[in-house]
Amino acid sequence: MAEPACYDTENGSVYCHDCAPDIEPEAMGQETDSPLHCENCHVLLEHSLTSDGVRYVIDALIDAIRSKEATDVEKEWAEMLTWYGLDKKDKAVLDRFRTLFE
Repeated sequence: MAEPACYDTENGSVYCHDCAPDIEPEAMGQETDSPLHCENCHVLLEHSLTSDGVRYVIDALIDAIRSKEATDVEKEWAEMLTWYGLDKKDKAVLDRFRTLFE
């Protein structure tokens, strides 16, 4: 499961709460165009994706389906997409991916 994201305004990095530096990190409030992972431990961070971000993940899942190989990261991304109201076509891609790799 994804961890809430913290943004370090001093260096522009994102962290999970466990890895956030000793400074006061800000909550990650903005949408991003791709999934974010903690700078230190690489755990998937909970945040909102833009429509371009959702497309980025869908395209990665399509590539995995075509290659018949999926990474653990792509599996995490697929789980994250369940938080979104996908259109029929994208939902079909997600369902196919989950059928093949879960």
